[in-house]
Amino acid sequence: MGTIQRSTLVEKILEALVEMVKTQNYRVNDLLPTEKELSEMLGVSRNSVREALKTLNMAGITESVSGRGTFLRVDPTELRGGAAVILDAVNGVSLMELLQVRRIIETEGAALAAQRAKEDPRRLRELEKKWKALMKALDSRQREGGKAGNEFHMAVVELGGNRLLVKLLYSIMGDVRSARRMVPLDLEHFDREEDVHTRIFRAIERGDSQGARQAMEDHFANTEVYYRIRNQQLEKASLEAAEKDAE
Repeated sequence: MGTIQRSTLVEKILEALVEMVKTQNYRVNDLLPTEKELSEMLGVSRNSVREALKTLNMAGITESVSGRGTFLRVDPTELRGGAAVILDAVNGVSLMELLQVRRIIETEGAALAAQRAKEDPRRLRELEKKWKALMKALDSRQREGGKAGNEFHMAVVELGGNRLLVKLLYSIMGDVRSARRMVPLDLEHFDREEDVHTRIFRAIERGDSQGARQAMEDHFANTEVYYRIRNQQLEKASLEAAEKDAE
């Protein structure tokens, strides 16, 4: 990689790092060069490199592990669109904002779904299929559980029959997918997801409007706590890795 100029510096560093992992045979979980090494390779300050690495961490592309360094967490073949897409994912609507909006839409959407479950058996069967697909993804610890989860939640609101709620949820799903990639999942999270989504489905299935509303409310409350903790962990790991590299 050649040295780069200072204009739009972080974006240029991001582009260089993406190009590096794409062209130099990096694989998932490979260790990246240190801040010092990247600084020398690119001809920029370590502070600028640190800022770019922090952005990659926030986007879920890399992970800084205290005392060990920064690891690639995404297959290089999945990195499409370059720095602009990465920055958009990080600087767009925050994950917490999205969760708050989804909480408003989906708690009432779940209550409506329970009210209409017996009136619309076709959509109830479709929701059951989405629930089973989600359980399978979560049980096998697949990262694709995020996609299955989105489809389940959409099916819940669709069963509720309020077309405006459906439209609103559809309108933010692109942001949801981008934001979700920023925070890695852990095994405990998968276990909680299995339990809460089963509660949501069973309450809707038996026509328990209040139970469905409460289960969905509990889901988003737990999810907000989880993501706050994971964000704090990632920030701490990134800082500790930077301090270790500076020694």
